[in-house]
Amino acid sequence: MINFEETKPKTQSLDDQMERIMTLRQGEENNAEFIKLIVKELKVYEKHGGDFLWGKPMSDELDKKLSKVKEQFKKDNGGNDMPRDEVSEQKSILKKEMKEYILSMAVIKRADENRYGTLQKGLRNDYLMGNDKYPTSIPETLKLLDNYKDPNPTYNQNRARDRASRNDGTSFLQTANGLKG
Repeated sequence: MINFEETKPKTQSLDDQMERIMTLRQGEENNAEFIKLIVKELKVYEKHGGDFLWGKPMSDELDKKLSKVKEQFKKDNGGNDMPRDEVSEQKSILKKEMKEYILSMAVIKRADENRYGTLQKGLRNDYLMGNDKYPTSIPETLKLLDNYKDPNPTYNQNRARDRASRNDGTSFLQTANGLKG
């Protein structure tokens, strides 16, 4: 997106960058390199006006969290309201924490499925059961990925082998004369 303003409409450039982020998948790079790549792509996106995965639900959650902080301040300070500059600072801190959670979730989702498929499935199932065990920060995410031991490694190895055999370049086409391979 270098000098993107000069080569195409800003909206199209933002869409292109979002597509780059959304299609990222961990390959051979180690976890730290992969996280660094995602962070770099997100910084480019946000530098040019994007707000990655931020929408009304996140804004509503931010407002709820900020209200709780303001209420606690009022209790702790004899009923006095939090000063405007402090409200702004607290809002910025809370939003940064929420964005780190979003980034952590994006990294987990895009991590190598062969190595972390069981982890990804487990986190989704835990969430479904009311237990949000997703890491909330990049250091937590890196620690989880670096130290995760797949309880069923042969399952993911077999899945990877099956995918590779389906994608080996061979195709079978139905023709009027029968099968052609």
